[in-house]
Amino acid sequence: MNDYNQNKHCEFGTNNPTLMENPYWKCMVCDPHLIGYDGRENNNDDFVDDIDTCHPQWCFSRFGATQTYLPDGRLIRIGGEHEDCYDDDFQIYNDVVVIRNPHIMQGLPMYSLPIPDNFPLKRKQHGTLSSSDILGTTKVEDVTIYGYPEHVFPPTDFHTATYVKNNETKDEFIYIIGGWDI
Repeated sequence: MNDYNQNKHCEFGTNNPTLMENPYWKCMVCDPHLIGYDGRENNNDDFVDDIDTCHPQWCFSRFGATQTYLPDGRLIRIGGEHEDCYDDDFQIYNDVVVIRNPHIMQGLPMYSLPIPDNFPLKRKQHGTLSSSDILGTTKVEDVTIYGYPEHVFPPTDFHTATYVKNNETKDEFIYIIGGWDI
């Protein structure tokens, strides 16, 4: 990928929110089998010289993220962490990833999130779900990533995210509760 070296690291937003127009990140979202290590390997990156604990490799395979399926068909994935604190690519994220037109696809079992209860499954088509089934997309044009300054939205994982709609005003919210305080 042409922009790999420029965009491989995790960055936080500068505004509330910041549209993160990063083709490398979007490609990582669209391939649920890739982790930071794979990003380096697929781009012939030098593992020794690039290990920089101040700038971990950006990764979408995460523990402790939430996914919320909205009535309009969008899937919202919030935060999460990649790897454990001893790993050079350890990062707790504060980004919000919006996936339009999500569908069921195979992911890595250890990073899989349960399919939200309100996602319209066609059981005949999919049969029984496996532990590695996730919601996602293979189309980068269906991915939008928002970043936030750390002081506005601290990195979070193992939180909850609940969609709420005020029927009188039609306002919609996602409430984020809990998470790891770093």
